[in-house]
Amino acid sequence: MKNATLISALFLAIAWQSCKKEEVPSTTATGSPVLPATPYAYYDASHSDSQINHKATLGRVLFYEKRLSLNNSVSCGSCHKQSAGFADNARFSRGLNNELTDRNSMPVMNLPTVLGVFPGIGPGVDLFMTRVFFWDGRERDLRSLVSRPIANHIEMGVDDPSSLIPRLQALPYYPELVKKAFGDEQITLNRLADAVAVFMESIQSKNTKFDEYIAQQSKPGILNAQEEAGYQLFLSKYNCSGCHNPFPGEYNSPEPKNIGLDAYSPDPGMASITGNAADRGKFKVPILRNIAQTAPYMHDGRFKTLEEVIDHYSNGIQDSESLHPLLKNAQGSPLKMTIPDHEKRALIAFLHALTDYQVLSDPKFSDPFQSF
Repeated sequence: MKNATLISALFLAIAWQSCKKEEVPSTTATGSPVLPATPYAYYDASHSDSQINHKATLGRVLFYEKRLSLNNSVSCGSCHKQSAGFADNARFSRGLNNELTDRNSMPVMNLPTVLGVFPGIGPGVDLFMTRVFFWDGRERDLRSLVSRPIANHIEMGVDDPSSLIPRLQALPYYPELVKKAFGDEQITLNRLADAVAVFMESIQSKNTKFDEYIAQQSKPGILNAQEEAGYQLFLSKYNCSGCHNPFPGEYNSPEPKNIGLDAYSPDPGMASITGNAADRGKFKVPILRNIAQTAPYMHDGRFKTLEEVIDHYSNGIQDSESLHPLLKNAQGSPLKMTIPDHEKRALIAFLHALTDYQVLSDPKFSDPFQSF
């Protein structure tokens, strides 16, 4: 009996300690970031802002800085993983208290940039109207976007972003990083947001098999026969390019769309922002760069594979008031594309040709704290 009592007491003590550990915010410190002696060239050297690469370096550190969360447990990079195309390979991401987000984390690469240094964009061009962020399109300003996950009670949990300033000032590596980026050591919320935005804008995928194919003016042999067939199906027969633009230096149609996932969407999507019932079920069109790496798919991560995504468009489109016109037939009913298996395989092969292995492993975009 004594042994049983002792074992019970030990069990209760261990359970109490476990609960206590969960209740106390983690204060485990990460080490200092490991950065190259010579800054990476994130942007074209001809850009007029000579400090742009230093801003991107600061932004990279902040992107992976767990001290931007209330309990030092998560960073932007926790939900936007480089190896997963800067998306999350889980249906929903885990925030600072291990709670799940209510939507899948979108990839953050090839964002329309106001810096004007990428193909197809003239210097100083403001692409405000093509900049739509979050699944519901609630934000158009990337610098404002940066603060939203930080303040979100599930994601990073910092109600007062200004409280981050003394926290970062106490870290030995930020004064120098900020001085290189902005000319002095003053840390402000605007500067932090600007640096993270510059880093995110620098994550541009432009080294795919498809990019080479376009650069070589569709030279035979770059895409194999199946990938080439998939590209033609994507471009013409199934008009996937009506919403998804795969070309380098170009961007998707910006406004959120209803692609017929549900007859009545349990997630209001864009309607939660506009208050317009006709916008229910409309969500941002994600980029297709590294799409083979960003599973699961859709705003709620319902599809585990590209095969399931193609099956949806083949025979699964649901009717609703806000269904996009491109997904309706001449009678106004949902399209039934009935895509044969060999064409499904070709489309998926083409989507794999949009994989940029360089950006998935490029040290410029990697976690500088990963050795700790």
